[in-house]
Amino acid sequence: MIKKLLSVAALGALLASSAFGDDFLAKVSNGALSDNSAGVKVLSLNEMKEVKGGYGLLQTNAGQQVFTLQNMNIGMTKLTQIGIIIGMTDFERKYKISCGFGGDKCDHLKNDFYAKSNYRDLVNTANPEFNQYLAVTATKIVTATPFGIPKIQFAEGFAVVGVYGENVYKIRNTFTSSTIAYDIKSRFQKQINNILATYY
Repeated sequence: MIKKLLSVAALGALLASSAFGDDFLAKVSNGALSDNSAGVKVLSLNEMKEVKGGYGLLQTNAGQQVFTLQNMNIGMTKLTQIGIIIGMTDFERKYKISCGFGGDKCDHLKNDFYAKSNYRDLVNTANPEFNQYLAVTATKIVTATPFGIPKIQFAEGFAVVGVYGENVYKIRNTFTSSTIAYDIKSRFQKQINNILATYY
């Protein structure tokens, strides 16, 4: 009986680890969706250019959506910062509007004041025309107390990053009041914090 229970547990762990490997969609939706779910489609570069929808998260060709922006040791202090990057669609960039997260069929917003204002707010902080993107970040700082006990602190925020091919580099930390930035932060900050606390 115990042997059967252990083999079922091992099989369950194996399936869970393969299903949740680097599948950010599965982590974010608590397993309700994954990259292989019905209705989820990975777009080619040409298909991405045809999207008439809203902003989303940038990812590498390998599907990575959480990026390490800083990872350094300074004396007895270790600082790690990770983040997700907000990516505007070509449609949004062409018409300088915001269609909302994952929104589709937003032709009607081409002349909308609020859609244009939200786009301007984001571009004032990080302009994709200059290869700048806004990232929602989570930072973990581990310092040693005088008695050698680690003290762990967490912080949330935003950073401006650059993207060159598959590489992401941090330009600067920033403050922003962008509606788009806070929309992404409200959707994903908890998951980013969990990833930082669990894997780093």
